[in-house]
Amino acid sequence: MRRPLALLLLTLVVAGCALSPPRVSTDRLAEGDALGATELNFGGVLEVAAGLRPLEGQAVLCGAWAGRTYYARYYGDLAIAAGVVEIEGLGRVHNLSFMTEMRDGLAPGGMSGCRALGRPWEAADAARAVRIRMPYIIVERDCEDGLFGCMITSFRQIAYPTEL
Repeated sequence: MRRPLALLLLTLVVAGCALSPPRVSTDRLAEGDALGATELNFGGVLEVAAGLRPLEGQAVLCGAWAGRTYYARYYGDLAIAAGVVEIEGLGRVHNLSFMTEMRDGLAPGGMSGCRALGRPWEAADAARAVRIRMPYIIVERDCEDGLFGCMITSFRQIAYPTEL
């Protein structure tokens, strides 16, 4: 009985490590980085900034996020993991968990986490458009009493300025 349980636990740990995207470096947010936002259904906004940069000859995506309320920060990791960054001509980057959380809000010069894109930096990369997509996601469903239905906590993308 212990062996299957230990094997299951080991499998979950290894799978959890494999799902986390590698953070290769940190950088600073820059003016002109793309902005996106998602709103918690009972109040609070989660802001996300991302930009394409060169790092040691490689193309990297750098970004950060900030929650404006306690609950936006509390559930923020789940919303960020569901986020997607679209890079014009290169495709999409899923799972934005490599991004750094900024407690005091997003601002140029703030620290950001970076993820390698697996390709060399090209001069044309500087002009590529970056768009942030935050899909609708239910982060908690509380159906304890059954009398009054369920309390659902969710995020949905909102219209937001497109540049930092």
